[in-house]
Amino acid sequence: MRLYAHTPVAFVAIVSGAMFALLTTASRVSADPASNAAMLTSELLLPVCGPAECEDNHACRHCAQPATAGAKPTATDALAVLRSAVGQKTCQACVCDVDGSGSVVASDALITLKIAVGQPIGLACPIAS
Repeated sequence: MRLYAHTPVAFVAIVSGAMFALLTTASRVSADPASNAAMLTSELLLPVCGPAECEDNHACRHCAQPATAGAKPTATDALAVLRSAVGQKTCQACVCDVDGSGSVVASDALITLKIAVGQPIGLACPIAS
C-alpha cells in the first residue's frame, strides 16, 4: 500500500491506563520509530473516551464530575459546575448540564452538591456528540 503525503494516519497510545489518539498525516510519519515516538510525545494527544464519558478539557469526564474521577461527584465537582455556570471556566454540557436542560446553570451545581452529600438524585447529562 502506498501512503501519500496527506493520507491520514492514526496513532494510539496507552498512558497510565488511559487511551489517547493522535491523527496526523503520512508526510509526518518516519521510518525511524524513535522519531515517531518523539512526535507522539510532542503532539497533543486526544483522549479516547468510553461510552459513559465525554471529552472535556482534554480529559475523559463523567456526568457531574468536571474536577474529579471518583465513584461519585464531590463538592469540588459542584464548585466546578458552578464556576462553569457563571462563566469562570468552560465545561461541556455532557459533563456539567446535569439536569439535561440544555444549558449549565447554578441549579446544575446544586444537583451535583446534593449527589455529593448522598441525596439520591438522578443525573440527566446529554450524551456527548
